[in-house]
Amino acid sequence: MGLRCRPHETGREALRSEQAGSDNKMLKRAFDAYPLAAFYVLAVLIATGVVVCGFVMILVDPGTAAWPMELWAFIESRGGYMNLVGIAAFALDGHVAGLLILIFAAAPTLAAVAAVLIRSGADGLRSLLQRLKPWCGDVTWQRGLTVWAGVIGAYLAISLLYLWLTDRLAGPYAFDIPYSVLGGAVVPAVGVLLLGLLIDEGGTLEELGWRGYALPLLLDRSGSPLRATALLGVLWWAWHLPREITPLLGGIDLMAFFGMQLLFLLLCVALSIIITWVFFLTGGSAWAGIIVHGGTNVWSKALQGPLQGATGLDVRTWLVIIIALAILIATRGRLGARPAADSYGSS
Repeated sequence: MGLRCRPHETGREALRSEQAGSDNKMLKRAFDAYPLAAFYVLAVLIATGVVVCGFVMILVDPGTAAWPMELWAFIESRGGYMNLVGIAAFALDGHVAGLLILIFAAAPTLAAVAAVLIRSGADGLRSLLQRLKPWCGDVTWQRGLTVWAGVIGAYLAISLLYLWLTDRLAGPYAFDIPYSVLGGAVVPAVGVLLLGLLIDEGGTLEELGWRGYALPLLLDRSGSPLRATALLGVLWWAWHLPREITPLLGGIDLMAFFGMQLLFLLLCVALSIIITWVFFLTGGSAWAGIIVHGGTNVWSKALQGPLQGATGLDVRTWLVIIIALAILIATRGRLGARPAADSYGSS
């Protein structure tokens, strides 16, 4: 069959157009056949590409190698802690590294948006964005508000526990460090804690990909909420590995590195258990990931420093593991999934 040319289109242009159409069909078939694998490979490629860009930036201008110290100094000068707003301000201040951090964090969501557009076009994107409702499915507004009141109340209570433990175990002078980050008074502290749920670069930028796209796919295909959650936790942990290239090249002690990675793997799986539980309670909302991920990062970034210094423990990680174990026991491993409604409308 000869090439079909549009008016004023040469044979060479028609050939390129037909080749592009063929490539698009192949890409769609790949994403349709392997929706999770294709999404994950794309997320890893974006994250790895960001790391490579960082190395190129340093090779071109060795002075930019000091960007981590510059970022910390920039955040401290503003009297805050590491979050989306501070990193974005760092980027707007002329630091390319800040932009790279944000792109790295957004990789899962960018990959999810690309995946649904390739598979289903605008309809797929609308379906994905439905996950940003605070509750979905047959969850009533009364139940939805009750769930979120409980989740946010627990978050604030544990934040208060952090401050109390800091005062008791690290001393009043150490207590002033996280308290000043929170504003130095009760009302501002509550406001900073609540805002922190929404402006964590990890929770806000990653979770539409992990919990809005990947988790529903895994739940629909695995037949076990716990198996799907554990697998996503492992995939989530492994996706972070490209950022570890720098410390490895810097000569970090390998035993210490493997120990930290094992603890981080446990954190990712345990945090995934908590998020899936809230995901089921809200009928499949991606806000489960945004809020739980963001809130636990506030604990580690804004509150934990003096307490970890006094105890030698990564308090956030062990606290998350304890909560996850309690959920596993309370739900008998089903994480709140209803036996008759295990399908959560994978994108």
